Amino acid sequence: MKRKNYTTGILLATVATFMGMQSAAAQSLPVEGTTFIASSGKEKFKLRFLKDGQYEFVAAYGKYVKAKDTISFALFGENQRSTFEVKTKESPRTNGKIQVTMNSYGGFYYSKDKIFIGTLGKGALSEKFKSLSEYMPTPSDSDSDESLAAPVVFEIDATESLVLVREDDYDGKATLFKYAIPATVSEVAIDFNAYTSKPVTVKFYYDKETSSYRVGEGKDKLTMTLVPESESGTATEANSNAGQLPVSEEKVIANWTYPGKPVQDYDAYTVATDATVSGDAAEEKLVELPMAKNYAAALKQAKKSGKLLVVYADSKNPDAQKDFDAFIKEIRSNLTYSSYGDAERLKEINKFDYYLATAKDKKTIEAFKVKSFPALLIVNDKGELITQATGDAVLDVRYKLTSTNDYYKQITAHHQINALAVKLKSGKYSTQELQSFFKAVTDSDPYDGPYVQVTYNDLGEKVASEQDFKLTKDELAVLFQKLVQTHQSDTKPDFTYVAILKNELDGNGYAKVIFGEDEVQSDQSGFAVAEYLLKFLPQIEENEKSGKQETTGVYRNVQDVFQRILYSMSDYEKATEYQERALTLVNQYFAKTSNKNSFAVAYFSALNTYAENSETQEHYLNAFEGFVTSNFDDKTRVINAIDAIYTVDKEHGGNGYIDWSSYKNQFATMMNNAAWFVVSHPELDSYVKKAQNWSELSLIISKDNPYYLDTLAQLLYKGGNTTEAIKTQQKAVQVSESYNSGPYNEDRYVDEQTLSEIKQVLTQMKAGTYK
Repeated sequence: MKRKNYTTGILLATVATFMGMQSAAAQSLPVEGTTFIASSGKEKFKLRFLKDGQYEFVAAYGKYVKAKDTISFALFGENQRSTFEVKTKESPRTNGKIQVTMNSYGGFYYSKDKIFIGTLGKGALSEKFKSLSEYMPTPSDSDSDESLAAPVVFEIDATESLVLVREDDYDGKATLFKYAIPATVSEVAIDFNAYTSKPVTVKFYYDKETSSYRVGEGKDKLTMTLVPESESGTATEANSNAGQLPVSEEKVIANWTYPGKPVQDYDAYTVATDATVSGDAAEEKLVELPMAKNYAAALKQAKKSGKLLVVYADSKNPDAQKDFDAFIKEIRSNLTYSSYGDAERLKEINKFDYYLATAKDKKTIEAFKVKSFPALLIVNDKGELITQATGDAVLDVRYKLTSTNDYYKQITAHHQINALAVKLKSGKYSTQELQSFFKAVTDSDPYDGPYVQVTYNDLGEKVASEQDFKLTKDELAVLFQKLVQTHQSDTKPDFTYVAILKNELDGNGYAKVIFGEDEVQSDQSGFAVAEYLLKFLPQIEENEKSGKQETTGVYRNVQDVFQRILYSMSDYEKATEYQERALTLVNQYFAKTSNKNSFAVAYFSALNTYAENSETQEHYLNAFEGFVTSNFDDKTRVINAIDAIYTVDKEHGGNGYIDWSSYKNQFATMMNNAAWFVVSHPELDSYVKKAQNWSELSLIISKDNPYYLDTLAQLLYKGGNTTEAIKTQQKAVQVSESYNSGPYNEDRYVDEQTLSEIKQVLTQMKAGTYK
């Protein structure tokens, strides 16, 4: 008869009594077993009516992904509305125009100058942009707030793609959303949502013993138990996304601009045009870019300037020179605007030379195996292709060439990684080259997106990536395992290797960087990584304290590694070689870490579960007694002791997501679990006195908890103190009945089966038949 954990903490859904529907009309509504969908203008919610006047208000729902014993999903992600929602209507176009209607929940009073619309004419190299305010009627003093809240209706020329831009009010960054427009579209409806947020990833870990899921890794001990939902109805949700156009590309750009972009003049309350980047009068002010007469001269010039060379190739286009000139003018305008007239700033962002390929360069272009034209080919001074952009990617690259030097760093790093990948593929590489490869990969900025990009067609469907990478996922996994093996004999820590492990533990590992996926390490590699970190734990901690940038944060991640190993131990019902090795590792870590107290909750929870199906009961109880003696020997200062653990844990980067009450109650649950373990195992009667102490500590932390009172009463009875046991068990019954008779409280409610068991134990104690 195992008691459930009495956990307080995160509330995932609100369930309460639904009242107030007293009218005859209300009673005739088909309420029970139905679900209603609502929208606040930025998020979607579900209101589900159950039987017996109960309801559920669901604030997050969507798709989930299963991987072994873990379920992952994006909280407030699937049902979160995007900044722009675009729907189209297909019919014959009038004069080649497309009618656009833009709506906003709350109007455009504050956002009309922060929204931009870009269109791409057939054969054009770049979009032409206008702000939304330029499409709106000129405001007058008589305009009301209602008129500014009305939809904005306007026409645009036929376009192959539509780019919608939302510029941030505070940091100047702009988010660009690109949509492919089918040739048959005549009308476009756009809903602008001013308030959006990014999804938060939540993971559930399955506990086979209790058929429940634990939420989070480590300190957040919320447990969710399966409840049959046969009584709750289902509803067919209307497809509100019918006809919605998918985003084909999304990116964030700092200091985004375009030639002739309006500049808000807040002093005069008017919109002015930036004279530095538009108009013939400003031509002489633009940054000058050297132009070589042939490809060889362009390479020589790039070598001299220390830049990369951007080759524009579109030789079959009779207007190639004209398009290239327009492209260069835009580059010059953007450099002028983004450099703010500062020479050092210009030097920082001007990392490319430019060249228009001609018919004489036909063989050179063919050697690059260009898939379509026009194309932008970026080469180094040796003529080696760094990257190429064709089709829609040309626009993406154009933005990146002049905003910051991040793109320059990114593609040069990619080239270095690709060169190493080719060498690794050949099998002729040194250990240093192997490590350099993984260091370069995991050092990459995760916000750059994966090397192997996934692209979409006009229907929003995923299509094969055009980017070539020389190594497969399986080959990378083998190479990483080889790297791990090369360090097994280290006698001192290699902090370059430790930095690689840090990035892997941070979720920025090689599979994430290259393929955008979370890699799953083999048991062999996983244990080897854990053993390495454990072997050099004191040196890693000392290096962490020194504040060295390359390894800052490693020590915090080490605990996460061993917590994952703890959770993995519950994958098997009986002791296995895997579990025994895992247990050895976590025992060593617990003995060695200077932050063992914050690890204790996860550690003893896992030992409790593992001990149920193995011969490690005494190890579990002895280790727990040692922990209690070290931290809770003074019962008058139990809360102070937990507060001290909380403070140290916080210094190590933990408990940032859990409130103090939930953190504290974890220790009460941990104490009760250990005490109940003794109750439920008669062969462990020699631990009864120690277990009584643990139980008393749990009640100091969580006063009058009926489950904990039940545990203590049974331990008192087993210890021979029958009078105090009966008194304590009577209190458990009284408290349970008191909680259940009052207003419903999920955290205090004692289910009927458990209450019946508590009463039955009391009856047995009084009759002297309890065993």
